[in-house]
Amino acid sequence: MQKKLTSFSIISLVLFLLLFSSIYVLAANYKAFVVFKKYGSSKLLIADAISQYVLSYNYQCYNTDFTEGGYLYIDTILTPMFWNDILVNGLFGTKACKVSSATKVNLKQYFVDKTIDNKDEIIIEDASGKQYLVDYGIGCSLSMWRYEGKYIYIDTGGIFLNGLDKIYLFDSDDECSVMDVEDMNINSSIPFLPSAPASSSNTSSTTNINSTTQNSTAATPVSSTSTSNNPQITSQQSSTPTHIDGYSLVKTSASSDVYAIYANTKRKIRSIDIFNSYDWPNQKVTTVSQASLDSTSDTNLIKTPDNPNVYIFEKGFKRLLASVDIFNSYGLDWNKVVTMNQKEMDSYQIAPLIKHGYAFYWLDTQRVKHMFPSTDSLATNGYDEKDAIIVNDLEFGSYADGLKINK
Repeated sequence: MQKKLTSFSIISLVLFLLLFSSIYVLAANYKAFVVFKKYGSSKLLIADAISQYVLSYNYQCYNTDFTEGGYLYIDTILTPMFWNDILVNGLFGTKACKVSSATKVNLKQYFVDKTIDNKDEIIIEDASGKQYLVDYGIGCSLSMWRYEGKYIYIDTGGIFLNGLDKIYLFDSDDECSVMDVEDMNINSSIPFLPSAPASSSNTSSTTNINSTTQNSTAATPVSSTSTSNNPQITSQQSSTPTHIDGYSLVKTSASSDVYAIYANTKRKIRSIDIFNSYDWPNQKVTTVSQASLDSTSDTNLIKTPDNPNVYIFEKGFKRLLASVDIFNSYGLDWNKVVTMNQKEMDSYQIAPLIKHGYAFYWLDTQRVKHMFPSTDSLATNGYDEKDAIIVNDLEFGSYADGLKINK
């Protein structure tokens, strides 16, 4: 009888513990959060379906227990609070630790266009291309320079960026306050840009920007079948055919288009006038197969015989690579630079549109960049964002800053 009673007591105890554990689990309100960023030794940026939080945890968990893009679970009904339990599936099974602190944030991503030397100031732009001059406080001074050309996060606390906000440099584990903000998108005095003409139009419009008349060009390359838009030979250009060694001429049997082969690259001769402007080393045009022609890469680096300036050719436009460092920053090959005469060089339009970060810029003929206030402004002025050429940080910094476009 005693043995049976003991067995019954053990079974009862186990059932009680199971019931108690179930009650405890039911009582716990574990809520799932996504880990967006882990930084420092014990900090996380997490989010639920509604809000974001910057959270720190105690020594019982390690940075390696958490995975960016993974989940953690916090014993809370609504928001994480001090000493809430955290559960996470770590490298060695489920780990438990405590919330040390949790701050609700409203983080927005901004691109750092420029860090101001010897000042705690940066020029940033938001997703719509609007720029702001931000004066920041103690905490970010030693590491902010590393973020030029990169993204930072700001807890705006509301709809607008202002002096009550906070900057988070997650990769450096630094935080600082926004001390002052200047909106650089207001009081712009640059005139409206004219709409770029349609690709079928041969007319041109002008606008006065910085007291200099500029020709407005469509974001479309000059057609190789029409020379009506090609620049005229100036008085400085010679009418004597240009002789450049190293060229060969090819075509296919299916087309009358003639291609010049130079530096193991090909380019189509855009007009009979351009063809006749050369004293080709060998006037013979060799017929090749389409496969052979297609196997030769297109010319994308060009210069003239008497000028060291090298241009890169993209999306039907040329743009100057202003330094050796910029050339090398794109991993380009100096052996692929093709020499052409001035007449052919002038037949290519200068790229009118570049993109850096989220923002689009119009380039004038003086290598000054003018920022569009929004992508809608591109269409308003007759441009298409697909024609914008993405430039890297080094090239972007080579263009002078101009007034913003206010249309």
